[in-house]
Amino acid sequence: MGMSGIQTRRRNVLAELDQRVPTSFYWMLTLLATVGGFLFGYDTANIGSALPFVPYALNGFALGYLVAGASLGAAAGALLAGPLADRFGRKSLLVTTALIYAIGAILSAVTPNAAVLLAARTLIGLAIGADSAIATAYIAEYAPRNRRGALSMLQQWMITVGIVAAFLVALLILWLLPHSASTLDWRLILGVGAIPAPIGLALRTRMPESPRWLLRHERYEQTQMAMGKLGMQASLEDIRYTARELQAADLRGERTRRRSWTRGSGGLGGQLRAHRGVPDLADRHRPGLDHDLLRGLVPARHRLHQPVPAGDQEPLRRGDHRDLREGGGRDRPEHLRAADQGLGHGLR
Repeated sequence: MGMSGIQTRRRNVLAELDQRVPTSFYWMLTLLATVGGFLFGYDTANIGSALPFVPYALNGFALGYLVAGASLGAAAGALLAGPLADRFGRKSLLVTTALIYAIGAILSAVTPNAAVLLAARTLIGLAIGADSAIATAYIAEYAPRNRRGALSMLQQWMITVGIVAAFLVALLILWLLPHSASTLDWRLILGVGAIPAPIGLALRTRMPESPRWLLRHERYEQTQMAMGKLGMQASLEDIRYTARELQAADLRGERTRRRSWTRGSGGLGGQLRAHRGVPDLADRHRPGLDHDLLRGLVPARHRLHQPVPAGDQEPLRRGDHRDLREGGGRDRPEHLRAADQGLGHGLR
């Protein structure tokens, strides 16, 4: 066989990435990605320690928003994170959210009035909400399949660590500076979060972008560099082949999702009918369908007719309804013969 008959076997680099054993670099990368989880937990809890010493006269809505503003901002940030991460990339958003958090934490520490403090808490919420949502997707897109759950769980673990750290930091500050609680301590409690945020910002700039995001945006050379950082060497031909495979998988998934709404029980309406126990229209008119359960709910004297044996159904299938038109069954009670004649008129 000549050399022209030999075909080079292409590699699916994402499939190989799924089978890798995570190295220490994977764990360090995951810890770096979950810095936002730590800050989420810290800013959820630190306001409880600082609130009694905030000197501003807050009550009603303003006081409630000071406590819940970060959580409300986090909800909005998580909703915005998905479309932005799909457009600009996971790494870009993780760097941006670290910067936004650092600005919000510094504003919280040096705030001149209550309005700036409330705005800073909102800014922090937007950052930690978006960061937490993006980090989980980022980890899942590079983590090997058999360790994906363990690596993704670090996000929740870091949130818990942040909550504990917030109380420990407040305890330490109030213990070291007991006479400055109303002037300096509450500002330090709120501003300590500005220390890990710039560090995370600097280190995140060296993180590899998600290889799956790069492939979907046809950035093949950057994908090759990202794979190299993850410990995999791949040629551009293999990366292009993987991109085609990924595109085909996305198309199959889209077709499957579309078919799931129209196959079987007639889309959403059919699913609701099936959930409520209502037979589909096609089932109600299917020849030979057994409705023993329904017949059992109706007393025998009130039934329109008894079940027709399987061998006697053929005349009805041919459309021969003479027996019904003629009021067949002379020995039947008068009210049943009248009902049969009415049915016969309806079938003409």
